[in-house]
Amino acid sequence: SLVGCVRLLRPIHSADPLHFFKDLLDGAMRRRAHALLAEAQAAGRPFCEVSRLCLAPEVRSLAMTRRLVLEIIATAHRYGMDHCLFTCDAPHAPFWQRIGFHAVDGFTGYARPRSSRPGWLLRGSYAELLALHRAELRRIGLAPLLPTVLAA
Repeated sequence: SLVGCVRLLRPIHSADPLHFFKDLLDGAMRRRAHALLAEAQAAGRPFCEVSRLCLAPEVRSLAMTRRLVLEIIATAHRYGMDHCLFTCDAPHAPFWQRIGFHAVDGFTGYARPRSSRPGWLLRGSYAELLALHRAELRRIGLAPLLPTVLAA
């Protein structure tokens, strides 16, 4: 049964190529965010934004969230995405950092017009995160989602 969902968004040709751009009112921050996209594209890293992660209230826990995130990472990588950016509320940033995502310099604690909480912009490489969590993925039965080179 479905207990959670997420959107993985690829950049579009727009002034706001990803959802989080709508919260970047500062011109310098917008330019830096566009530069991050251009850097990933120039390096040939397939890229997405993780958006709208949610879990059913009856199964919501840190352990279930972690499991869902690991499944998302493995699935996104299997479908050819490797680099991601996403925003979170400041109190949630330590959870994402424990998983292995990194804060983007200059994007920690910034004001967002659509939220009362400061935001953090985080990024990660799915290939690196899969390697980091290989043993855990195997332990929880998600080894089939691992790329062949990591499954061994």
